Amino acid sequence: LEKSSAGIAVEVVCRLQADMLVVEISDDGAAPDTATMPEGVGLGNTRARLAELYGKRATLSIAPRHSRGMCFTLAIPIMPTI
Repeated sequence: LEKSSAGIAVEVVCRLQADMLVVEISDDGAAPDTATMPEGVGLGNTRARLAELYGKRATLSIAPRHSRGMCFTLAIPIMPTI
């Protein structure tokens, strides 16, 4: 999040979608250019852990919102893989 004297609103939404738990965290701050934004250690480690636990069934994405800000979406299976 950017520094802002006006403040930034953050919204967290969790839902079940088929056999997945989907968590969306979004804000209304300025959206950085995702094409040039480097992925930090935290996101890289999170992606690696998700891959280790869930394989290709888990997803993690970060994208600009349609109006303003960013949206971070995490989807993980709620049932273990057999």
